[in-house]
Amino acid sequence: MEKRGLIERLREYINDSSRNLKDRAFMLFSITVLISLFLAVPCGWIMKEPLSATISTLVGAVAFTVYVIYSFKTEKIARAKVVISIVLVFFFLPGMFFTNGGVNGGATVWLVLGTIYITMILEGKFKIVMLIMNAVVSAVSWLLGYYYPELITEYSRAGNFIDTFSALFIVSAILYTIISFQNNLFRKEEEYEHLQLLFKQTATA
Repeated sequence: MEKRGLIERLREYINDSSRNLKDRAFMLFSITVLISLFLAVPCGWIMKEPLSATISTLVGAVAFTVYVIYSFKTEKIARAKVVISIVLVFFFLPGMFFTNGGVNGGATVWLVLGTIYITMILEGKFKIVMLIMNAVVSAVSWLLGYYYPELITEYSRAGNFIDTFSALFIVSAILYTIISFQNNLFRKEEEYEHLQLLFKQTATA
């Protein structure tokens, strides 16, 4: 019952036009990423990745879930956006790169996720700073992977294929969800403007 109540509250929050758009997008983005992280756990098991990597993904997914729910219930969304963006750029994405085959696996697709998140969720100077830091961290990860390949956890050819395919599928699902949300908002805004125009024309007549 509690879980169903929480889901209903999240749905109402995301569709509440009186709420801050970036905060609503953050909650939708977070929910989609959480589902993706839990889907990544069986993918890692299928690829026969090290048990430590699978466990770390699961622990990260659970910790992320707890923090997002806590931030939502306590209405500390602004702080959550800052904390999660820092963890994403400096810890999660580089970790994915080095433990998931580097450039040969699906880690490069996940690196794009950082740019998408920062662009759509953050605002102001902090957004610019984090975009720059994301580019720097991504470049450093690539260089380290190139000059020190022993730092990369390599998979078999089949493992790289599954990892890349699953990463593309997951990130595509995230993009589809966010873009659909944005298009829905634009459509509602156009309908509202059209309705206001009709009212104005009626009043003028």
